[in-house]
Amino acid sequence: MDSKVNTYSSATSCANEFNQIFAEGYSLKKTRLKQWIYANNQTQPSVARVLELTADEFKRKLREHEKFDREQLKKLINLLGAENAFNVIYFPSKRFRKKVRWEVFGKYRKKGDVNE
Repeated sequence: MDSKVNTYSSATSCANEFNQIFAEGYSLKKTRLKQWIYANNQTQPSVARVLELTADEFKRKLREHEKFDREQLKKLINLLGAENAFNVIYFPSKRFRKKVRWEVFGKYRKKGDVNE
């Protein structure tokens, strides 16, 4: 019984953190996203469909640095995986990015990492 309670509370905690981190939505790094799309044999229209956007809406949001909402970010994270999505999301400051990295992955970036 205790393990069910612990699992529920940790899932609730994780959901609360997600809501705080992605409260108003974020824009995406267009170049990083395109690199991932083409490296993984995807297309912009296929990613747009996953996010429930038209291809034109998706391209406009990338071009004009418009924010993607929480639901779209969840779908993007599921599609790309957490680490790749983290590298694609544009955070408002380096300090906030570092805080999110710690909360999500439990580690900071190593000095040798080139993906940042």
